[in-house]
Amino acid sequence: MIEWRDYQLVTVDGDGTLWDFELTMRRALDRSADQFAARLGGGPAAGSVTSAELRRLRDEIALRPGYAQASMEEIRRASFAEAAARAGLDDEEFVEAVYADYMEYRFQHLVHYPDALPFLRAVRKAGLLIALATNGNTTATKAGLAGDIDASFVAYDVGLKKPDPRFYHHVIERMGVAAGATLHIGDDPLEDVDAARTAGLAAAWLDRAGSRWPAALAAPTHRLSTLADCMP
Repeated sequence: MIEWRDYQLVTVDGDGTLWDFELTMRRALDRSADQFAARLGGGPAAGSVTSAELRRLRDEIALRPGYAQASMEEIRRASFAEAAARAGLDDEEFVEAVYADYMEYRFQHLVHYPDALPFLRAVRKAGLLIALATNGNTTATKAGLAGDIDASFVAYDVGLKKPDPRFYHHVIERMGVAAGATLHIGDDPLEDVDAARTAGLAAAWLDRAGSRWPAALAAPTHRLSTLADCMP
Protein backbone atom coordinates (compact mmCIF):
# COMPACT_ATOMS: atom_id res chain seq x y z
CA MET A 1 0.00 0.00 0.00
CA ILE A 2 1.43 3.35 -1.04
CA GLU A 3 0.85 6.13 1.49
CA TRP A 4 0.27 8.99 -0.92
CA ARG A 5 0.14 11.58 1.84
CA ASP A 6 3.88 11.03 2.30
CA TYR A 7 4.69 12.42 -1.14
CA GLN A 8 4.62 15.70 -3.02
CA LEU A 9 6.12 14.48 -6.31
CA VAL A 10 5.76 11.36 -8.42
CA THR A 11 8.44 10.72 -11.01
CA VAL A 12 7.52 8.12 -13.58
CA ASP A 13 9.38 6.26 -16.31
CA GLY A 14 8.00 6.29 -19.87
CA ASP A 15 8.98 3.25 -21.96
CA GLY A 16 7.41 0.12 -20.51
CA THR A 17 5.66 2.13 -17.80
CA LEU A 18 3.31 4.66 -19.42
CA TRP A 19 3.48 3.32 -22.96
CA ASP A 20 4.34 0.08 -24.76
CA PHE A 21 7.55 1.16 -26.46
CA GLU A 22 8.42 -2.32 -27.72
CA LEU A 23 5.15 -2.68 -29.63
CA THR A 24 5.34 0.87 -30.97
CA MET A 25 8.94 0.47 -32.11
CA ARG A 26 8.28 -2.89 -33.75
CA ARG A 27 5.43 -1.47 -35.81
CA ALA A 28 7.51 1.54 -36.84
CA LEU A 29 10.48 -0.63 -37.82
CA ASP A 30 8.23 -2.94 -39.85
CA ARG A 31 7.16 0.14 -41.77
CA SER A 32 10.79 1.21 -42.30
CA ALA A 33 11.77 -2.27 -43.50
CA ASP A 34 8.94 -2.18 -46.05
CA GLN A 35 10.26 1.14 -47.33
CA PHE A 36 13.75 -0.34 -47.76
CA ALA A 37 12.32 -3.35 -49.60
CA ALA A 38 10.38 -1.12 -52.00
CA ARG A 39 13.41 1.10 -52.66
CA LEU A 40 15.72 -1.87 -53.27
CA GLY A 41 13.21 -3.50 -55.60
CA GLY A 42 13.34 -6.99 -54.17
CA GLY A 43 16.17 -9.48 -54.27
CA PRO A 44 18.61 -10.59 -51.55
CA ALA A 45 19.57 -7.05 -50.57
CA ALA A 46 15.97 -6.07 -49.90
CA GLY A 47 15.38 -9.18 -47.82
CA SER A 48 18.35 -8.40 -45.60
CA VAL A 49 16.86 -5.17 -44.26
CA THR A 50 14.30 -6.54 -41.82
CA SER A 51 12.84 -4.86 -38.75
CA ALA A 52 14.91 -7.23 -36.59
CA GLU A 53 18.10 -6.24 -38.43
CA LEU A 54 17.29 -2.55 -38.08
CA ARG A 55 16.91 -3.04 -34.36
CA ARG A 56 20.13 -5.05 -34.14
CA LEU A 57 22.02 -2.34 -36.00
CA ARG A 58 20.74 0.31 -33.60
CA ASP A 59 22.01 -1.72 -30.64
CA GLU A 60 25.35 -2.33 -32.38
CA ILE A 61 25.88 1.32 -33.18
CA ALA A 62 24.90 2.42 -29.67
CA LEU A 63 27.85 0.39 -28.31
CA ARG A 64 30.41 2.06 -30.57
CA PRO A 65 32.73 4.47 -28.72
CA GLY A 66 31.93 7.27 -31.16
CA TYR A 67 28.27 7.15 -30.15
CA ALA A 68 28.75 7.02 -26.38
CA GLN A 69 27.36 10.55 -25.98
CA ALA A 70 25.03 10.49 -28.98
CA SER A 71 21.29 11.07 -28.74
CA MET A 72 18.80 8.29 -29.47
CA GLU A 73 17.88 10.16 -32.64
CA GLU A 74 21.49 10.22 -33.87
CA ILE A 75 21.87 6.52 -33.19
CA ARG A 76 18.64 5.65 -35.00
CA ARG A 77 19.57 7.75 -38.03
CA ALA A 78 23.00 6.12 -38.15
CA SER A 79 21.43 2.65 -38.03
CA PHE A 80 19.33 3.41 -41.11
CA ALA A 81 22.40 4.76 -42.92
CA GLU A 82 24.33 1.61 -41.99
CA ALA A 83 21.50 -0.61 -43.26
CA ALA A 84 21.48 1.26 -46.55
CA ALA A 85 25.26 0.99 -46.94
CA ARG A 86 25.27 -2.75 -46.23
CA ALA A 87 22.52 -3.21 -48.82
CA GLY A 88 24.60 -1.32 -51.39
CA LEU A 89 22.26 1.66 -51.40
CA ASP A 90 23.93 5.08 -51.69
CA ASP A 91 21.01 7.45 -51.22
CA GLU A 92 21.23 9.92 -48.32
CA GLU A 93 17.92 11.52 -49.23
CA PHE A 94 16.15 8.17 -48.95
CA VAL A 95 17.78 7.42 -45.60
CA GLU A 96 16.72 10.79 -44.21
CA ALA A 97 13.16 10.27 -45.48
CA VAL A 98 12.91 6.83 -43.85
CA TYR A 99 14.29 8.20 -40.59
CA ALA A 100 11.85 11.14 -40.57
CA ASP A 101 8.92 8.82 -41.31
CA TYR A 102 10.01 6.44 -38.56
CA MET A 103 10.15 9.17 -35.95
CA GLU A 104 6.84 10.72 -36.98
CA TYR A 105 5.07 7.36 -37.04
CA ARG A 106 6.55 6.31 -33.71
CA PHE A 107 5.33 9.37 -31.86
CA GLN A 108 1.95 9.62 -33.58
CA HIS A 109 1.16 5.95 -32.98
CA LEU A 110 2.58 5.57 -29.50
CA VAL A 111 0.65 2.81 -27.71
CA HIS A 112 -0.29 4.00 -24.24
CA TYR A 113 -1.12 1.44 -21.59
CA PRO A 114 -4.82 1.76 -20.68
CA ASP A 115 -4.03 2.42 -17.02
CA ALA A 116 -1.58 5.26 -17.73
CA LEU A 117 -3.87 8.24 -18.25
CA PRO A 118 -6.30 7.36 -15.41
CA PHE A 119 -3.31 7.02 -13.07
CA LEU A 120 -1.75 10.33 -14.08
CA ARG A 121 -5.03 12.15 -13.67
CA ALA A 122 -5.68 10.55 -10.28
CA VAL A 123 -2.25 11.65 -9.06
CA ARG A 124 -2.83 15.20 -10.29
CA LYS A 125 -6.28 15.24 -8.67
CA ALA A 126 -4.65 14.21 -5.39
CA GLY A 127 -2.55 17.38 -5.59
CA LEU A 128 0.82 15.82 -6.39
CA LEU A 129 3.31 16.96 -9.01
CA ILE A 130 4.26 14.53 -11.80
CA ALA A 131 7.53 14.44 -13.72
CA LEU A 132 8.49 12.12 -16.56
CA ALA A 133 12.03 10.77 -15.98
CA THR A 134 13.26 8.77 -18.96
CA ASN A 135 16.36 7.48 -20.71
CA GLY A 136 14.37 7.49 -23.95
CA ASN A 137 13.60 10.40 -26.25
CA THR A 138 9.84 10.68 -25.74
CA THR A 139 8.75 13.76 -23.83
CA ALA A 140 5.28 14.26 -22.36
CA THR A 141 4.47 16.55 -25.29
CA LYS A 142 5.53 13.98 -27.88
CA ALA A 143 3.52 11.35 -26.03
CA GLY A 144 0.40 13.51 -26.05
CA LEU A 145 0.45 13.80 -22.26
CA ALA A 146 1.59 17.40 -21.79
CA GLY A 147 -1.63 18.31 -20.02
CA ASP A 148 -1.19 15.51 -17.48
CA ILE A 149 2.54 15.75 -16.65
CA ASP A 150 4.20 18.81 -15.14
CA ALA A 151 7.70 18.35 -16.57
CA SER A 152 9.81 16.01 -18.71
CA PHE A 153 13.42 15.03 -18.00
CA VAL A 154 15.14 13.24 -20.87
CA ALA A 155 18.54 11.73 -20.14
CA TYR A 156 20.26 13.13 -23.23
CA ASP A 157 19.11 16.66 -22.44
CA VAL A 158 20.03 16.35 -18.76
CA GLY A 159 23.49 14.97 -19.57
CA LEU A 160 22.99 12.09 -17.15
CA LYS A 161 21.11 8.84 -17.48
CA LYS A 162 19.67 6.17 -15.25
CA PRO A 163 20.97 4.30 -13.28
CA ASP A 164 23.16 7.25 -12.28
CA PRO A 165 21.57 8.55 -9.04
CA ARG A 166 22.57 12.06 -10.08
CA PHE A 167 19.88 11.93 -12.75
CA TYR A 168 17.27 11.69 -10.01
CA HIS A 169 19.00 14.40 -7.99
CA HIS A 170 18.70 16.68 -11.02
CA VAL A 171 15.00 15.94 -11.39
CA ILE A 172 14.02 16.62 -7.79
CA GLU A 173 16.18 19.73 -7.62
CA ARG A 174 14.46 21.16 -10.68
CA MET A 175 11.05 20.22 -9.29
CA GLY A 176 11.89 21.76 -5.90
CA VAL A 177 10.93 18.68 -3.89
CA ALA A 178 13.03 16.72 -1.39
CA ALA A 179 14.07 13.17 -2.20
CA GLY A 180 12.15 11.84 0.79
CA ALA A 181 8.94 13.39 -0.53
CA THR A 182 9.32 11.81 -3.96
CA LEU A 183 8.13 8.45 -5.26
CA HIS A 184 9.53 7.02 -8.49
CA ILE A 185 7.65 4.38 -10.48
CA GLY A 186 9.23 2.40 -13.30
CA ASP A 187 9.66 -1.02 -14.87
CA ASP A 188 13.44 -1.50 -14.71
CA PRO A 189 14.77 -2.98 -11.42
CA LEU A 190 18.19 -1.33 -11.71
CA GLU A 191 17.48 1.95 -13.51
CA ASP A 192 14.13 2.75 -11.92
CA VAL A 193 14.11 1.09 -8.51
CA ASP A 194 17.64 0.55 -7.24
CA ALA A 195 18.99 3.82 -8.66
CA ALA A 196 16.05 5.85 -7.34
CA ARG A 197 16.49 4.33 -3.88
CA THR A 198 20.21 5.11 -3.99
CA ALA A 199 19.28 8.72 -4.73
CA GLY A 200 17.08 8.78 -1.62
CA LEU A 201 13.69 8.48 -3.33
CA ALA A 202 11.02 5.93 -2.54
CA ALA A 203 10.51 3.55 -5.45
CA ALA A 204 7.86 1.21 -6.81
CA TRP A 205 8.54 -1.53 -9.34
CA LEU A 206 5.94 -1.82 -12.11
CA ASP A 207 6.17 -5.43 -13.26
CA ARG A 208 3.64 -5.79 -16.06
CA ALA A 209 5.10 -9.06 -17.37
CA GLY A 210 5.40 -11.06 -14.15
CA SER A 211 9.21 -11.02 -14.23
CA ARG A 212 11.61 -12.31 -11.60
CA TRP A 213 13.27 -9.70 -9.43
CA PRO A 214 17.10 -9.80 -9.72
CA ALA A 215 18.57 -11.68 -6.77
CA ALA A 216 21.51 -9.25 -6.56
CA LEU A 217 19.22 -6.31 -5.70
CA ALA A 218 17.33 -5.66 -2.48
CA ALA A 219 13.64 -6.45 -2.91
CA PRO A 220 11.38 -3.51 -3.81
CA THR A 221 9.14 -2.02 -1.16
CA HIS A 222 6.30 -1.75 -3.64
CA ARG A 223 5.67 -4.21 -6.48
CA LEU A 224 2.85 -3.41 -8.92
CA SER A 225 1.42 -5.39 -11.82
CA THR A 226 -0.44 -2.37 -13.15
CA LEU A 227 -0.72 1.32 -12.31
CA ALA A 228 -4.29 0.62 -11.27
CA ASP A 229 -2.80 -1.20 -8.27
CA CYS A 230 -1.74 2.09 -6.72
CA MET A 231 -4.36 4.69 -7.58
CA PRO A 232 -4.36 7.55 -5.02
